[in-house]
Amino acid sequence: MLRKNSIWAGLTLLREGETGIVNGEMCRADSVLGGNLARRSAGHPTEETRVNDMATQVMTEPRGWYDAAQAIQADTVALRRAIHAEPELGLQTPKTLAKVRAALADLPLEWKTGSSTTGAVAELRGALPGRTVLLRGDMDALPMPEDTGLQFRSTVEGAMHACGHDTHTAMLASAARILCARRESLAGTV
Repeated sequence: MLRKNSIWAGLTLLREGETGIVNGEMCRADSVLGGNLARRSAGHPTEETRVNDMATQVMTEPRGWYDAAQAIQADTVALRRAIHAEPELGLQTPKTLAKVRAALADLPLEWKTGSSTTGAVAELRGALPGRTVLLRGDMDALPMPEDTGLQFRSTVEGAMHACGHDTHTAMLASAARILCARRESLAGTV
């Protein structure tokens, strides 16, 4: 059996019937009941592991995922710019978290927050059983002035999102929206 903690996302590079290197081992991607199976072809032809159905959806429906992202691109950009304009430093990012929660308020997510920071976890349970996959990002900014002249430049003296965390956060919010739209066919928890 491939190691339980194998990076199944590596299989998104293989299409049904293709052979390639996954986690340093030669594997073949076979179709199995709408999911994918990684099968070692060298030395252990019968050893196999099922790959999360979410990876299969990304592999077999790339245009659908792309179209879904394109459909909400304006919202993604707007959230990124709102976060960029009000950067927060360190582990205390209440304004950023409030923006993210507002953007995702209509979704079936279970929210968990900590007591020592303003970080949060938003959990989506798929309709089908399966693995748990973590998507994470940082929300904090850097302690430096912004001299870009952008319309959405930092309004906080001495702080800016020069590291891309504003973009990562907005993209994760959009990923949550797209995954929620596919909740009924989602196997596992994100």
